[in-house]
Amino acid sequence: MISEMTHRMGTLEKNLLSVIKISKEDLEKNIVGASREINRLKSETKEIKTDVKELKVYKFGQKGQMGAIIYSIELLKEDIDEKDRFDWRIPSRLEDLKTNIKGCPLDPEYITQIEEQLARIEAEKKYNVLIKELREQYVQSK
Repeated sequence: MISEMTHRMGTLEKNLLSVIKISKEDLEKNIVGASREINRLKSETKEIKTDVKELKVYKFGQKGQMGAIIYSIELLKEDIDEKDRFDWRIPSRLEDLKTNIKGCPLDPEYITQIEEQLARIEAEKKYNVLIKELREQYVQSK
């Protein structure tokens, strides 16, 4: 009787360990899958936010409003922050900024924000012409 109970307990223990192992593997797969999905959603959300800012640059730019400059600076900063992924967008960000500041009086705080970003990329010769053209557009407000 004791040996039968010991055998049943051993069998039960093996079964439980097997179920626990399978459950653990399933949970680990689910966690990895959920983590990938979260990262994908974060990336998509960031792209949507970028699209919204680009639309605001266009909208405010059509009206000659300061929002075009503010959002252009934000987009430039974000692309420089992730330069390894978005290096190709930097020239168009500089062009947008140049177009939007042309003839627009800028408070020193905006010039400072622009210069902070330009300082981060001016060592790269491929941006020199655009940076020079952009700086030529500054008109300081009184």
